[in-house]
Amino acid sequence: MTRRLTLAETAAPNLSQELLDDLPRAEAAAQRNLERVKTAHRAELEAILAQLREVATPMVPAKAKVIRLRHLASENSRLFASQTACRTGCSHCCHISAPIPQGEAKLIAKAIGRKVTTPKKVRLLDGQTYPPPSSEFFGVPCTFLKAGACSIYAHRPLVCRALVSMDDVDTLCKLVPGGSVPVPYLNTNELQMQFIYLHRTEPF
Repeated sequence: MTRRLTLAETAAPNLSQELLDDLPRAEAAAQRNLERVKTAHRAELEAILAQLREVATPMVPAKAKVIRLRHLASENSRLFASQTACRTGCSHCCHISAPIPQGEAKLIAKAIGRKVTTPKKVRLLDGQTYPPPSSEFFGVPCTFLKAGACSIYAHRPLVCRALVSMDDVDTLCKLVPGGSVPVPYLNTNELQMQFIYLHRTEPF
């Protein structure tokens, strides 16, 4: 079994000392918040995990899998809402690259009454992971960000639903030009990997 790296071990070498000093605090807060939610919502979390495993079976049609995974991502995030830095008015992650598969983009477009435009750059999956973040969108507000809030929140992409900081505060979420700041995100790998597999042949 491989040891999970600490935030400090994954930090960029050019990270400021102030942020480096804050990493142990953030890691401890994230662990504390995670345990609180697991204790308070154990039954609901187990139910989500059971549904996630069910979605992975061949009995569920591909289109239904996508819709159910998006729903499960929202339900999972909702359970952690009271113990996270992600709150109304926080929009740091709305200023970075958000890779969305073509199929999901069409699903969102239909829900909000918009057309899907062909992007200037089409990106493909690297193995079975999301394409690496594009620096082109670093600091650029999402087109759906209005007055500091998501204007399509009910229909937002899965990658947005699954991104949850377990820290108490948004210190590490703030964008640092030229530096990659490690954030104690909620582990949603199993959910995201299923979603990625369904869209593995599509451009992002």
